[in-house]
Amino acid sequence: MGSFAIGDAIYQLLMLILLLAIVGFIFMFTLKTIKQQKKKQQHLARLEQKIDQLTEKIDRKR
Repeated sequence: MGSFAIGDAIYQLLMLILLLAIVGFIFMFTLKTIKQQKKKQQHLARLEQKIDQLTEKIDRKR
């Protein structure tokens, strides 16, 4: 009976570790996605700024 309790405890521990690994993976994936979105927004903001600058140049030349 004692060895069964030890085996059950080890099984529960492994399941807990697996669960934590899955949650950690989802968390890291979410953070990575947020960082990528932030980079895209910054890139778009720079492009919009360049477009505005070029538009101003064109307007000045007219």
